[in-house]
Amino acid sequence: GQSAAKDQAGLIGKLDSASAKLGQGKFQDALANLQSFRAKVVALDQQGKIADEDASTLIAGADEAIACVQGLIDAQATSTA
Repeated sequence: GQSAAKDQAGLIGKLDSASAKLGQGKFQDALANLQSFRAKVVALDQQGKIADEDASTLIAGADEAIACVQGLIDAQATSTA
């Protein structure tokens, strides 16, 4: 329904924002967007608004992206230390 389209747009917006922040070198902001995306997927799954299998796939992808961005943050911290 209408709520589903709104939820989908919100999730895509979080990913678009994370991508833009990465492009700007704002890794902490990108990380926050990815964590927000993951939390929203978990919430939608708990509310039964997304299939468990789809939620699992999205959460796994978010976890991989979060780990990748965390790696960039760690590398950046190491290079400035």
